Amino acid sequence: MLTCYLDRIKGIQAIAVHPGAVNTSLSSNISPRMRKILKTMHASRFLSRIEDGARNVVECIEKSHLPKIFRNSTKYSNVPKRISSEQNGINLMILSKEMITSALPQFCPNRILYSLN
Repeated sequence: MLTCYLDRIKGIQAIAVHPGAVNTSLSSNISPRMRKILKTMHASRFLSRIEDGARNVVECIEKSHLPKIFRNSTKYSNVPKRISSEQNGINLMILSKEMITSALPQFCPNRILYSLN
């Protein structure tokens, strides 16, 4: 949603990348109990190799991308309207600003991001 919002700002091309759930050394610190639960769920079938996660990031940089299109592996789809909706993006920005300000009263928002009238 943030990417769709930023992509509307003149002079900015915003692209979001999620490398996927990558099997890395971070999982070596998982507790034995959690490891057992994940093994029971066969969670490893949802993990990508490091090379595959990196490929998503590299392709994002090297290839041209159409606006409001997302790719999952080799499948291309339109971004749902609820995500690309300009009004929903504005509502998200307003809500996030209110939430941050309530937690951090000295918060000074970025003028480009929060250029809402």
